[in-house]
Amino acid sequence: KAQGQYNQFLERMAIGQVLYHQAVEQGLHKKPEVKLTLAMAARDALANEVISRVGEEAITEAKVQEYYETRKVQYARPSVHARHILVKELSLAEDLVKQLREGADFAALAKQYSTDPGSGSRGGDLGWFEKDKMIAAFSEVAFSSEIKQITDPVETRFGFHIIKVLEKRDTTPLDDVRAEIQTALEKEAI
Repeated sequence: KAQGQYNQFLERMAIGQVLYHQAVEQGLHKKPEVKLTLAMAARDALANEVISRVGEEAITEAKVQEYYETRKVQYARPSVHARHILVKELSLAEDLVKQLREGADFAALAKQYSTDPGSGSRGGDLGWFEKDKMIAAFSEVAFSSEIKQITDPVETRFGFHIIKVLEKRDTTPLDDVRAEIQTALEKEAI
């Protein structure tokens, strides 16, 4: 697909080049209405370049850091990094909990048994999430669990979840919101 798009781009460039040369040969660039259009296009191109440079100059590491620090309350969003295994039957969930508490590999069991199409293939890894991003019953258990603890099965409309919290944090790190901050600084400067 990328090759096809690249070929279309090259074709458009070639056609544009041919049309440009024809326009110059015909002296179209000397006509008053075309001169006005060219002047307006040049003005717009220059204005856009100024806007781009102002935006780029506004994004320094110091300004990103300052923006983050002055809005720390905004980024004080507790989150959890967890794995889970989702199964349909309570008896299977209970058996898996027993295996896990005896030292079985969580990721391996998640790959083998989890019916969650998104996380199952990743060893049950859900990544980082905030409390309101998951179903309430799931979130309550995940946020109240100790790190590395294997939970009892948690029932939701999807089935039975076994959760293992890997990490917790109280604040969203700067690197996770860097792009958002850079966009805000750029808009503010422009």
